[in-house]
Amino acid sequence: MISSLRGVVVSIGSHVVLEVGGVGYALDVTVSHRAALVIGAETTILTLMIVRPESMTIYGFASAGDLALFSLLTAVNGVGPRSAMAALGAIPADAMALAIEQDNAAAFRKVAGIGPKTAQLIVMSLRGKVRSMLPESVDATDIPAPLTPVDVPARTETVKALVALGWNQRTAATAIDNALVAAPGGGSDLSVPALLRMALAQLGPNQTAR
Repeated sequence: MISSLRGVVVSIGSHVVLEVGGVGYALDVTVSHRAALVIGAETTILTLMIVRPESMTIYGFASAGDLALFSLLTAVNGVGPRSAMAALGAIPADAMALAIEQDNAAAFRKVAGIGPKTAQLIVMSLRGKVRSMLPESVDATDIPAPLTPVDVPARTETVKALVALGWNQRTAATAIDNALVAAPGGGSDLSVPALLRMALAQLGPNQTAR
């Protein structure tokens, strides 16, 4: 695995080409990273290679923080490498960490390829995992610890209500957790009736209790 490359920037376009020992490597970097590079200058770029049946892509990063965020973002369901790179190019790493810790899903909605539901899922999935990346001016102890689905007061009673209606516990819990992902603030203030309505909407009119 190639973890970093040091060489001369020979081309900047849809990809950055870095020449290392006479070999040119095409790297996919963010828009902001690309703007900071200079043709003819020597630089070190951290890398991550992703191999798929139809392609092999080397992603390049300006810092260890960007690389760590890329790995976290692509672990979220619905976020691929392209969307993760778009997010890193649009939002600086420390600002992204702050948005996640402050439950600010709106910060991600300006990123191409990331819709409202995915933005909320990013925040809910990564909150608590990026505190070490917060700006130095922010005291992490001032930010409340994240709520997980099991911490939401209405969740247990709503699961019981769906089970009473005929759904099995796993199906009920999954529908409720999906509803909480879509809810502002992770659904911490939802009542049982409100969460039940949202969970039933997740299950959909065509699904029957089982």
